[in-house]
Amino acid sequence: MFIKHRADIDGLRAIAVISVLLYHLQNSFLPGGFIGVDVFFVISGFVVTSSLSQNQSASFWSFIARFYARRLARIMPALLTMLLVTILADSLLIPQAWLSQLSQETARYAFFGLSNWKLETNLDSYFAPRAEYNPYTHTWSLGVEEQFYLIVPVIIYFWIKVRASQQGIVQSKAVILLAALTVFSFVICMWSANAQPAFAFYSIITRFWELGVGSLLFLLTSSSGSFKAPIQSVGVNYVYRVSALIGLTLISAGFIFTNANHFPWPLALLPVIGTLLLIGGAQLNPIDPIRQCLGSSALVWIGKRSYSLYLWHWPIYVLLRWTCGLNTPIQYGAALLLSLILSMLSYRFIEQPLRHNAWIEKHQTTHILLGYIGITLISCGLGILIFQYQSHLSLTQSSIQRIHWYANGLSHYPGGTAYDCLPHRESSNSHGVKLLQFEPKLKCSLNGLSSQRIFVIGDSHAEALFPLFEELSSKSATPVYLYANSGCSFLPLDIPMKYKSSPDCDIYGVAERITEQVITKAKPGDIIVLPSLRLPRLTDQSENITQATPSVTSLNDQMRLRLDASSEAAVWLKRFTDAKLHVVFIAPPPVLKSPPFRCIDSFNQFNPVCANGLSISKQELAVLRGPVLRQMQELSNQIPNVSLWDPFDTLCPGEQCAALKDGYPLFFDGDHLSNYGNWVLYQNFFDYLTTLHLLAK
Repeated sequence: MFIKHRADIDGLRAIAVISVLLYHLQNSFLPGGFIGVDVFFVISGFVVTSSLSQNQSASFWSFIARFYARRLARIMPALLTMLLVTILADSLLIPQAWLSQLSQETARYAFFGLSNWKLETNLDSYFAPRAEYNPYTHTWSLGVEEQFYLIVPVIIYFWIKVRASQQGIVQSKAVILLAALTVFSFVICMWSANAQPAFAFYSIITRFWELGVGSLLFLLTSSSGSFKAPIQSVGVNYVYRVSALIGLTLISAGFIFTNANHFPWPLALLPVIGTLLLIGGAQLNPIDPIRQCLGSSALVWIGKRSYSLYLWHWPIYVLLRWTCGLNTPIQYGAALLLSLILSMLSYRFIEQPLRHNAWIEKHQTTHILLGYIGITLISCGLGILIFQYQSHLSLTQSSIQRIHWYANGLSHYPGGTAYDCLPHRESSNSHGVKLLQFEPKLKCSLNGLSSQRIFVIGDSHAEALFPLFEELSSKSATPVYLYANSGCSFLPLDIPMKYKSSPDCDIYGVAERITEQVITKAKPGDIIVLPSLRLPRLTDQSENITQATPSVTSLNDQMRLRLDASSEAAVWLKRFTDAKLHVVFIAPPPVLKSPPFRCIDSFNQFNPVCANGLSISKQELAVLRGPVLRQMQELSNQIPNVSLWDPFDTLCPGEQCAALKDGYPLFFDGDHLSNYGNWVLYQNFFDYLTTLHLLAK
């Protein structure tokens, strides 16, 4: 069946991409703008099925090969160009950190339409910081569409063949199969929206229904004859107008009434149903005012370039967030202008020439397929090569002086352990808790290995201290076992652990498991070290954190919770000391208001995350540390074999606590120590343990 070009669908694409651009620019501009992707899904299902229905290839292989050759020509050239350009810019300007941890893997998967697989296996949602700072996050939707293309062409092939042979029953079975897959996807989407939100958002399994309903709309409204507009009547015109009005209303409602916690179920229904109504079907004639408006030349112009706009806008936005910022009207304007310019260049010089290229099209379909597959593999290899040389290409100080920034060991510092005498390191992960084991080498110990062991229990700040404990293991010939439960302090002291547990961080349950393991493994005389943040963060890697001034009521509540937390901690500490273990609390080190690894570079100096500078007054921090420090001092005074080591003055000897010392970083971000910071603290900690005669000789 021949379907003429629908200008109103191009206009609908324009509305979708504009909404996405505005939402990604600043989500307050259009709170539900991300539903533009759902509009794209329905349109794609409809249009791709329409395209497949016109494929008259005789054999199954030629049908499938022709479809994929056309799809690859449509998608891959612009995608590969965007990925390679972004990978180069990423390697130059974005430092390696927790915030950028998912980026490189997402890029590798994106070459093959699988980035949504990578993203759905992480705990982060689409609305989390690591997604917002990942320049390849937007490729998830392309992955969903490309995976849809692996399934639907097969169904449409049999639908076409049985229609041609007048086998109506078999043709209905093809439609029923597609409908069954669509319903199955819809049911899984409803179930997983609360149970597994990342999976629900990114997975083809939970998103198939959105493309499926678009495909079904075409199949159920098409006929075997050539295209003929239905006879116009007052009734038909009324239906056109009402369906368009309802469709536009539903999409508009989706832009306004949105909730990330209820997406894609049930709120994706608004844009999906709205888009179905606006498309109307295979034989709808868009004569009503709304569809005529969607078919205006300006919207059609944008709609035809919507793919390139979608590809390029996101990496531009993310690179601006990483560097100068994306927070002012000038920056918003620059981001939109750059997106428009790059999309126009991409459309004019990459998309169009390769999509409709006479020289390419005269070759056999198989050769075209192999050519695009080969170009994809070469591009992926080039991207991986750029990532491998990132440390050599990068313009960021954290990469240029990598050895001081990243916690990678103290061997290169004067007096540090030689590489061949570093302890044997093993790493494992269980239920989100990372265990690092350091086993010293007998050949490097003058007095043999110690019978004593050190157990470190904490959050990500404990893991950031691993160079210190690795060095301690080597110098004292003592095995060290470091348990790090990221984001979850062990004995946080501001609130009892049993109250602080959440679905993302079962602090109490994890603490219980670790404690049981340690007590079972430890022997009398072993040392327990407890480093955790235990202070409010003043910044994270993506933004500054404003501390609200508590009311009198909340102050009273805080005092009560701290008393309960101290009582809980006392019980917990006695479990260790009753086993004849010595406990060392580590008092909170300084915290900063800006992350040094981002703010040390000149191209970041105007970024809002760096506005508070790289130092903070010692007096301000003394007030912040006061409550938890008093709790630690009271616990160490009350319970035998509990002591307190305070690194504060070593890291902050003056009236201002600075991120740098002698030009080297003490901190990586606002509160995690750098490799150099570990070196500065190591000798002080070693002396503390030996002065108290805690280390066995």
